Amino acid sequence: MENRNANQPVDEKNNNTEEVPPSAENLIETVEEADTFEDEPDKKQERHSLKESGFRFFTLPVILILLVALRFIFDADKFLADLSRLFSIISFLVWGFAIAFFIDPLVTLFMKTLFKKMKKGKRGLAMLLAYLVFFGIITFLSVYILPVIGENIIDIASKVPSYWNDIQNWWSRIENSLTDDGMINHFLLSVGDRIGLLLSDYFNSSEFNRQLKDLGTGILNTALGATQFLIDFLLALVMSIYMLADKENMIRGIKRIVYAVFKKETADKAVFATKKTNEIFKKFFLGKGLASIIVGIVAFIFASLTKLPVPILQAAILGITNMVPTIGPVIGAVPCLLLTLLYSPVQALWLLIFILVVQQIDGMYLSPKILGDSLGLKPLFVIVGVLIGGSIAGILGALLGTPTLAVISYFLNRYTEKRLKEKQLNI
Repeated sequence: MENRNANQPVDEKNNNTEEVPPSAENLIETVEEADTFEDEPDKKQERHSLKESGFRFFTLPVILILLVALRFIFDADKFLADLSRLFSIISFLVWGFAIAFFIDPLVTLFMKTLFKKMKKGKRGLAMLLAYLVFFGIITFLSVYILPVIGENIIDIASKVPSYWNDIQNWWSRIENSLTDDGMINHFLLSVGDRIGLLLSDYFNSSEFNRQLKDLGTGILNTALGATQFLIDFLLALVMSIYMLADKENMIRGIKRIVYAVFKKETADKAVFATKKTNEIFKKFFLGKGLASIIVGIVAFIFASLTKLPVPILQAAILGITNMVPTIGPVIGAVPCLLLTLLYSPVQALWLLIFILVVQQIDGMYLSPKILGDSLGLKPLFVIVGVLIGGSIAGILGALLGTPTLAVISYFLNRYTEKRLKEKQLNI
């Protein structure tokens, strides 16, 4: 009995504890828990709708790409014609992006150096200075370089008949120097006669006269095209200014859309791929551009010192064609050597030696020093990229072929390394 009475208060205490009404905190937790359970179907439905919208957003570009690929495969000529027409319509946008692409590194450089300590307005001042440099280069080329190149081309065209006479006289000297009647002499004379006959017939033919008339028409069309180019250039310039001024907001807006539509992992990969592609293209064009300017300046100094004909034109040809990797220097060397050969075979030989030396220095030291390992392509793949790009889009394609192939090669190697690592293979 005593034990029972002793335990009774404890039981009463326990009973009292169980009957205590829930506190305010418990009520809040219960309500929040109930709201959570009620919201779960809505959240699941929202996630499901996001997945569906992301799927639709992803499949639409894939379908468009497949349609474009099929159009290109089955009717390539019409596809390229339509693409050219579309480019002519939006050319000012494309050129505006190109101008902004090349001026942006200069803006970034000025912001990080000259205007580094400024807190406000440094982008505007950097843009102003960058565009002043850009216009300075354009003015220098327009006033001092392009007129001289134009005069050189007109001078060469007017001297074509005299060049042909020089070639005939040069070949006559070779014929006179061959006094023996051997097979080599007979072969050379017959080849020389055939070449001379073919060229003489060509210059005296109606086809040559027609081509001269077409040249005059082409000059008129070029003048009209130059007017249209000036209009497109001004529009492109305005577009580039807007692009650079609002660069951060544009990038942020695009990233917001990408992260809103796709999963974070997919969006991260897309952003990384975009940054890497931009890095490769920027390094290629800026690096090759700087190397080509150096090659052009050195070529001009050499041509001036050795009294080569039309030194500015030859330097411009060698510098511009140097932008195309591997094949470009060969393409630029051919017209320069032929032109110099008309004046002096000895000077042509010295020019050939100079081109070989400069290209060795450019290929082994200058370009690797500037470009680094941004391309990571073997010479064979560089040639393939240039040929494929050139066959599709001409000179522009030849320029874009190598960095495009470098981007594809980078991500293909990255994927290959990842798969080999997953399979624990060391190849």
